[in-house]
Amino acid sequence: MKSVYRNPVKEMGEEGFFDVMSEINSNLLRITKTYAGSYPFANIAQRRFASVGAKPTVDGKMDFDLRTAFPGPKGQKVKVQREWLQAMYSMIINKHSNMDWDVGV
Repeated sequence: MKSVYRNPVKEMGEEGFFDVMSEINSNLLRITKTYAGSYPFANIAQRRFASVGAKPTVDGKMDFDLRTAFPGPKGQKVKVQREWLQAMYSMIINKHSNMDWDVGV
């Protein structure tokens, strides 16, 4: 992740990051209502390449259901554990390797 993308995340701070991710989660939840079995997710991975064009070696990867970071409607089947998103934020701002992250459905 280039610093041009990482620096705005650093500048918004952890609470700002949570606010943005909460809005993303809400938007993705609207989409998941249309497709049974779908859910919002987030992942972060550390990869390296032996050479240009080589397949990457994944040194570490974390995937989680984005709903774990935010209280949902009564009866939500996913347990809220903000630590997943806190860990992702910490990895983004303190990265010292080739780190990729994404959010989707």
